[in-house]
Amino acid sequence: MNSSRTILMILGLVLAHNVFGNEQNDKKEPVPKAGWNGSHPFIRSSEGNFEMEFAGRVHFDYRAYSSDFAPESTFVVRRARLGVEGILYKHFEFKVQADFADTGNTLLRDSYLRIRARDLVQVTVGQFKAPFSQEELQSSRYIDFIERAMLNNIVPGRSPGIMVAGKTETGFFEYGVSAQNDRGSLGRDKTGNGPDVFGRVRVNPWKEGVLKNLTFGGAIGHGQRQEESFLRGRTSSRSVTFAKKVSLNGSLNRFNVEGWWFHRNFKVQMEYMIARGGRRGLRHDGNDLPLAEASGFEIHGTYVLTGEEKKGNSSIKPKRPIREGGRGAWELGFRYQYFDVKSLNRADVLTLGVNWWLNKIVRYQSNFSFERFRNAISSSGDTSNLAYLSRIQVYF
Repeated sequence: MNSSRTILMILGLVLAHNVFGNEQNDKKEPVPKAGWNGSHPFIRSSEGNFEMEFAGRVHFDYRAYSSDFAPESTFVVRRARLGVEGILYKHFEFKVQADFADTGNTLLRDSYLRIRARDLVQVTVGQFKAPFSQEELQSSRYIDFIERAMLNNIVPGRSPGIMVAGKTETGFFEYGVSAQNDRGSLGRDKTGNGPDVFGRVRVNPWKEGVLKNLTFGGAIGHGQRQEESFLRGRTSSRSVTFAKKVSLNGSLNRFNVEGWWFHRNFKVQMEYMIARGGRRGLRHDGNDLPLAEASGFEIHGTYVLTGEEKKGNSSIKPKRPIREGGRGAWELGFRYQYFDVKSLNRADVLTLGVNWWLNKIVRYQSNFSFERFRNAISSSGDTSNLAYLSRIQVYF
């Protein structure tokens, strides 16, 4: 009898522990998680409804030029950015990013909320980059050369607006359509003509074989300008303005064709762009001037000498980083580009680039450029310039 009572008491204690112990466990607060995900520090709630990443980058440059009409050689903190981005309840994404190095512009860079019902339909509101130009849409952390090509002179940048974008599950097709002010960061449209409209599509037709990473597409943009200056010609080294801005009054239309292909440790990328702006009533007698026009083209290729895989929009992860006693990853690049502001001037630029990835988050870059201009830049008749740019990049 005593043994039977003892067994019943033990069973009762076990049952009570399972019932009341589980109730107590259920009442415990979820424990949030934090750490390093391989690229960024993060905080994540235990139930997965909230996740936030912290990101930043610093670009420290040295720039030197050969010509008298170019700027003085100098050290530059090109970017010093800090931001947060995250996910709320799986379908809401947000990002806020500031740049503390750009004293000539607003502090804020990105500030948006994205509603992601599914991959094919994503709605973004706030300040963000317009869906136009593959190089502009690449993060400066990953672009192959220190500065973007001269095409960037006519590319819409960040501005307030709304966008609908998405892609198919297989990645065969992606698109973006936006309405934005296109007057710079936090810039307002004061003309009363409504926002600029942009549309972009890209396709990736092949999923197997040597062409599986071939992606191409194009974009268009349409808006109105009311006695506003546009179409500046400036070299990608940011050293020489070879064509001053033109005053526009009327419609502004932009078009581009773009594409890239990467295979193993090799990549080639190209882009062509043209912009045309109306100049109604801007002649001295009040009549219309001919359309202002600027166009440009760039093509470049890169080759990773140490054999690491090259992708379209990501860093190179060295097989043997410096901290492990290795040599890091070494990459060579070559770019040809031109930019022509019709009836004013044209620049042709050749650039040789060297990228050294010490590890996944630290990169050293050197760019050597020969810049040649159709018309003289100074009263001395000079038509060429040599530019050297170097950068140490750290990002997380």
